[in-house]
Amino acid sequence: MELSGSLSPFVANMTALNNIWLGNNSLSEHISDLGSLTLLEILHLEDNQFDGEIPSSLGNISTLHKV
Repeated sequence: MELSGSLSPFVANMTALNNIWLGNNSLSEHISDLGSLTLLEILHLEDNQFDGEIPSSLGNISTLHKV
């Protein structure tokens, strides 16, 4: 199944997430600010159609080690 549309900003409310695997879809628009996901370790968003900049807040997530 391929997901399309935008990445909901409500993902940022799921503060217990430690892995997000959304690569190889047709997600578009901009990447939501995920800085509140302080337990996030792995973030896969490759092979989508996002535009804009990567939120700088991702750099503040000390547990994030695979993007």
